[in-house]
Amino acid sequence: MDWIYTYLHSFYKDLTTATGVNNLIFPHTAMPDIMAPYQGDQALVPHPMYDWLGHVEWYDAVVLMHQGSMTPEEFDVLTTDITNFLAYASEPYHQSQEHIGYWVIGFLCILFVFIYFLKREYWKDVKRYKK
Repeated sequence: MDWIYTYLHSFYKDLTTATGVNNLIFPHTAMPDIMAPYQGDQALVPHPMYDWLGHVEWYDAVVLMHQGSMTPEEFDVLTTDITNFLAYASEPYHQSQEHIGYWVIGFLCILFVFIYFLKREYWKDVKRYKK
């Protein structure tokens, strides 16, 4: 879920692509920035980082250049709602499955106790005849 939320927040203007935007999380995505009217235009801010191989330019931030029709707080609420809806739509029975899972684990624990005592009973006879 966090991936979708971050993906929706990570679009920035890139005139070298066919759609005119790019994404920081999933570069060269074919999806246009459908949230731009709400969020506004973002720009990529390069942040140079140096490692033992030399100079590496690492893009790690997008900055809001022009605000859209929503404030950043309203846009956060919108993307959170979209993300939660997509999570629910992808697996609507998640809560009931989790509830059933506790019962299954409890049943298996009780079954383990019975199987353990049954194993002891069988092996008692096996050890006696083995001698």
